[in-house]
Amino acid sequence: VLYFPIKARNVLAQLVAKKGGLTCALETPAWPEYKGETVFGQLPQLEFDGQKLAQSMAIVRCIARKAKLDGATDEEFYASEMLLELSVECYDALKAAFVYEKMGVPADKVDELKATLKTLFGHMERLVDASRGTAGDLATVASCVVCEEFNLDELLTDAPKVKAYYEAEKATREELFGSFGAWFKPCQAA
Repeated sequence: VLYFPIKARNVLAQLVAKKGGLTCALETPAWPEYKGETVFGQLPQLEFDGQKLAQSMAIVRCIARKAKLDGATDEEFYASEMLLELSVECYDALKAAFVYEKMGVPADKVDELKATLKTLFGHMERLVDASRGTAGDLATVASCVVCEEFNLDELLTDAPKVKAYYEAEKATREELFGSFGAWFKPCQAA
């Protein structure tokens, strides 16, 4: 996976590959020099067997399919797909709130974001099954990783299964993302 060493669009792909037993190294190309080599002029991009695949969720689904983590039954596939889409909503909520370290986002916007994230984690709680371990189930862990700066204990009060799964994957999270900086952060008080 070509991306930057941050907790963002790469997290789920790397997590699914790791849990699926696939090698998926994160490499950071010279940027913006490499931009012309990408499918859509942006990252992330997965390169394998002479193929170039763009778009983070397409990459996740490709890896999940190769690792057979897309659900053993139709019902597991459906649940996995719904969880994947909820993870997209989490990421989009972060992005829409412009919660970047240098942007000075008003505290009320951060509070609104936290309420949205808490609701989304509550929805994930209804579907997550750590024993199943599909890409969608892993998306709940990845969503927690990208939201770590927002007091996960508070966000996960209505999602104990999501929290337990996130905590159970601590060693994997630290191995894959331990040195990565957070992309999304709440604003600091002035």
